Amino acid sequence: MLFAEDIIKFGIMELYSNGTCTFLEESTVIPLKLKDTGFRWGYTIESSKKKFTTYSLCYSPKPFTEITGTLTREKNAPDVLKSQTVNVTKGIHVECFWNDASDPTGRQKIDIYVNNTIAKSIDFEVVEIKE
Repeated sequence: MLFAEDIIKFGIMELYSNGTCTFLEESTVIPLKLKDTGFRWGYTIESSKKKFTTYSLCYSPKPFTEITGTLTREKNAPDVLKSQTVNVTKGIHVECFWNDASDPTGRQKIDIYVNNTIAKSIDFEVVEIKE
């Protein structure tokens, strides 16, 4: 459970050459740019409680056919992906994702859990981009 002064931000991330990410700007529109472009999206949690566990569930309008990174498919739910559970010890967590070519577009939702309780639900949209 988060406290009033705790912050969750969702949107566009910046990928550094060492593989880490930082939050860039809030957005609920995520372009379908692939991993190789360096594009990343995700969320950050800044909590006054220094130690907590966190994970997320992402819901899509269509099943995910390709699953990469540290995500796993929820049992009996091909349209739901779960991130790894992370034990945070310094009050800040950055969760960074990329898009795969087969990822579905459209309206989606992510539930962000802190200590096994939904801390925030965010509706967002993954959109194709024309270049």
